[in-house]
Amino acid sequence: MTKYEGVSIITSLIALTISLATIYYQFFYKVQEVQLSIIDTDFNLIDTVSIESRLIYHNRGNQYSTITQNYFVFYQNKENYLNSIKFSNKENTITLNDAYDPLVLIPGEQHLKLVKQKLFFPKVPFSNYKINPKNKIKIGLVISFMNFDGVQTSELIELGWLNLNVYQGIENFHIDFKSKKLEGDVTHASMEM
Repeated sequence: MTKYEGVSIITSLIALTISLATIYYQFFYKVQEVQLSIIDTDFNLIDTVSIESRLIYHNRGNQYSTITQNYFVFYQNKENYLNSIKFSNKENTITLNDAYDPLVLIPGEQHLKLVKQKLFFPKVPFSNYKINPKNKIKIGLVISFMNFDGVQTSELIELGWLNLNVYQGIENFHIDFKSKKLEGDVTHASMEM
């Protein structure tokens, strides 16, 4: 075997390896990665009391991703956030009945989403939620999405806290701006009624 035949064989093997890797990554390798960035959150305390956040969803994976819901929750104990205060935008109630249009992100897409929620703290029966209105109340954002296995998954993202005055209006608050990778490694979900 001559020197040129050896170089030719090595070059062919490298080209074959690159071709096989390209086929694998193009057709078989699947990644679902959604990055959430919370870029702004503020309270409207003048007209109708409300909280508003601007979120950017960025699909960094090579598969479609679906965000099924996002809403604010108010709680004092993270372990008990499922029993948190959730407000409705449609009426002066404390239930979450609002319809939500799912957001489908194609690979590489970014989407700006405005999440706005009316707040009715004076109507809240705090004892039902095991919340003391005299202490700090944590603010969370719950993001629900379809994970890689097709199961709806929810993640709680802590945004900050607020304090209420004696009339149960918002006295002061603190908000953090975050960026988070949404990970849904749950392969089983259940519901109990």
